[in-house]
Amino acid sequence: MRKVKKFSALILTLALFISVSACADTSPANGTPPSGNTPSAGSDSENAPIVIRIGGTCAETHPVTVGQYKFEELFEAATNGAYDVQVYPNMVLGSPNEMLEAVQLGNLEITDSGNMAVAAFSNALMFMDIPYLFTSRDICFEFIDGEVARKAYDRFAEEANIRPYIGLDLGYATISNNIRPLRVPSDLNGVKFRVMENNMYLNYFEGVGGQPMPMAFNELFTALQQGTIDGTLTQNAVFYSNKYTEVTKYLSDMNPFYCIDYQYVCESWLNSLPEDVQDIFAQCWKEAAQFQRDYFLEYAEPMEADLETLVEYTHLTDEEYQQWVDSAAGMVDVFRNSVDEPNLDLYLDEIARIEEKLG
Repeated sequence: MRKVKKFSALILTLALFISVSACADTSPANGTPPSGNTPSAGSDSENAPIVIRIGGTCAETHPVTVGQYKFEELFEAATNGAYDVQVYPNMVLGSPNEMLEAVQLGNLEITDSGNMAVAAFSNALMFMDIPYLFTSRDICFEFIDGEVARKAYDRFAEEANIRPYIGLDLGYATISNNIRPLRVPSDLNGVKFRVMENNMYLNYFEGVGGQPMPMAFNELFTALQQGTIDGTLTQNAVFYSNKYTEVTKYLSDMNPFYCIDYQYVCESWLNSLPEDVQDIFAQCWKEAAQFQRDYFLEYAEPMEADLETLVEYTHLTDEEYQQWVDSAAGMVDVFRNSVDEPNLDLYLDEIARIEEKLG
């Protein structure tokens, strides 16, 4: 059952960083919670459920948060109430990087993030930031759920103590702005727009004449409102749920990236769970992810219709779209020359195989 948290952001953030979670615990994997997961004062500690916290980055109504609440429901039921999953949406526990660091250090069990935000912890997922890597949603999900992609997840976990556990649907990322409709790459000339601090984004968009500007997510609305920037690269669901439609005029569907919101789990905490609980954890996330992906499609249809009324929404012709694809033709080589990724060709071959299979 969904639980609405009433604590203030200050108290939650303080509790997050002073707690000691199971990730840092060296006790036997018997399900005994460490001090950070101990029940609140006045409860029966022997019978109290073990707390698992999910630090969410998305708004309460965003499809990613819906998926996290679904996991909460499924896991609590499957463990007969032995675990208490607490979802804190809307970055109430800190910025994406702060929550990822908390997971790495063992002060938080789970957080979520798009792969674009995690390069500071490991470059194992950076290849997914190559523009137009995935030409369809189906290709993307078959790849990220497959065994080849697991090599990237294992390397990330080994390097950072954070496991990209499962991917939820964020949809395509595209550019909105207040200057002009964007139909072809040259329309980006002189447009200042917010991106994550990610070299692939900066290299690509600077190469087509844009002015990408790294900026913290929580500064974005005000920056658009005050005209500090002209636009942003973000997913339509984020654009819509965070009401950027109120401070933005134009939206275009050039769709350079299909975005995945990974659920990042503390690796050592996960390994400390009893094996049967790990199995339940995996099955519940698998079911929650499928629920979320189906829900995203249901959410997207009325959302897209609503966006048509809220902004000037430009839909590219096939010829215009191909100009964007062609503009990214050299980005694989840029990536190869700038990032040490030993499995790049393996990933590209697997994506090509899936493309051929799915037609």
